[in-house]
Amino acid sequence: MINSNNFIEKLTEIGISQAEIKDLFTYRYNIDYNQVLTGRLYMMPEKAEMDIEVLKRGYPSAYILGFVNFFGMKINVTNKVLIPRPETEELVTIIMEQNKRTLVNTALDLCTGSGCIALSLKKIFPHAKVYASDISPYAIQVAQNNAEENKLEIYLAISNYLEYFVKQNIKVDYIACNPPYIPNNATLDKSLSYEPQIALFGGPDGLDAYRMIFKDLDTVLIDHGVAIFEVESTLAQDIVLLAKESLPRFSSEIIKDMSGKERFIKFSKNVL
Repeated sequence: MINSNNFIEKLTEIGISQAEIKDLFTYRYNIDYNQVLTGRLYMMPEKAEMDIEVLKRGYPSAYILGFVNFFGMKINVTNKVLIPRPETEELVTIIMEQNKRTLVNTALDLCTGSGCIALSLKKIFPHAKVYASDISPYAIQVAQNNAEENKLEIYLAISNYLEYFVKQNIKVDYIACNPPYIPNNATLDKSLSYEPQIALFGGPDGLDAYRMIFKDLDTVLIDHGVAIFEVESTLAQDIVLLAKESLPRFSSEIIKDMSGKERFIKFSKNVL
């Protein structure tokens, strides 16, 4: 068996963050991490050593825990959905800050995955009808479970981007989306190899999802509506150029993240 000090050393050596270590102690092993930090020594359970071996191979700690904390909610995750990242929580914060005085009646989280953005939209716009869509039925089930656990009502749809909403003639005021945007030939961090590839890769240039979405965005978004995307920072300018060709009625605004990267793009639909 391994003690808590040695366990922390091993996790730190393989690049596990202090926040992740704390969550493992708290939720996986039911050990008070604050007591560990003040010098109390614990013998770790047998599964801790097995976890080290799995984490060494890059397996995400969030999948071991089965959840992440996101925007004040517990969001369950499986290897069928992407793990929500701080950048996505930053996207939600931007939405909240920019819409304090905005009346939104209908909102859509496109490519919802775990449902974290959709549930955040429901918290930000409590009176709005919020849709969440994904091409993966497994993701929709995870999102549904998260909605039930967090006691928030959202409407879920299996859809290849905006196809369902076009067919059902559904229009919305606000769209938030974290689509697949990694170019197919990109080298991934080993942890990403365990996440669903369909939610990561966006074609040879990383722009395929935007092409599909932009094709129908004018149809689904109401006049004066807004769509905001999380993007790969190196592709932000290319996405804006693509939008100029595909969405002549829209204006665009690139928003930098906390590290100064061009991480988000806001598109506003103007009336001619």
